[in-house]
Amino acid sequence: MTQNLTPRQIKALAILLDGGTDGEAAAVAGVKRQTVNKWKSKGVFDEAYQEHEASILPNVTRSLIAAAGDCVEYLA
Repeated sequence: MTQNLTPRQIKALAILLDGGTDGEAAAVAGVKRQTVNKWKSKGVFDEAYQEHEASILPNVTRSLIAAAGDCVEYLA
């Protein structure tokens, strides 16, 4: 999906996917924060962002379940 993004959008997306803020993504990409907000709300940028979030959700869920089990064992 990222093949349809501009180099600046790719930079911003990488920061956002790493947990960065819109402001941080904008600074790295060399654009205004409002531009990142605009990208996030439409088009291929939004699709790429959503696609990545959907792809990591199962891994995050498994990690949380494993951590919860460890916590229960520790507290028991």
